[in-house]
Amino acid sequence: IIIGTLPHNKTIRYAVIDLIKYYAELIRTYWKQPTLLVNDTQLGLKSEEEAQELLKNYTTILEYNLAKRDGSAINQSVGTMINPYLGKIGVITPNKDELKFETLTGDVRFKDIRVVLNKLENREGKPEIDLITATSMISHGVDIDSLNFMIFHGMPHNTAEYVQAHSRI
Repeated sequence: IIIGTLPHNKTIRYAVIDLIKYYAELIRTYWKQPTLLVNDTQLGLKSEEEAQELLKNYTTILEYNLAKRDGSAINQSVGTMINPYLGKIGVITPNKDELKFETLTGDVRFKDIRVVLNKLENREGKPEIDLITATSMISHGVDIDSLNFMIFHGMPHNTAEYVQAHSRI
């Protein structure tokens, strides 16, 4: 499912921040109360363990940016807007289980990229990374099964770049 939005009365950046907040709220609520998913008969889940196994594949948000500065602004917003919101509504405990992010851009050393990708590939419980802010660097050679939710912060300039980036999820 691909959904496009055109925000009214707010910037694209604030629309992206809102999407991250609400998606994280939903996933964190389900992670803490997997019976909500088990009780949804349309999903056909039989146990809380099965629900959490399913959630592992949707916990990490991939946020694609046309410019590194947009990703930096989103990363800053995690600490100034997103985590405070999630703490205020009781979804997280401040300074304990706040959203954690990583950045994948052309400026990140390959060794550090490998560490991030290993965290995503080799996980037992709840994934360690809640948000990845990335640029077109993510479009080539990254194929992680647990990346299943993506937000585009602006539309790539050409269709090929969009298709290449979109295929990461």
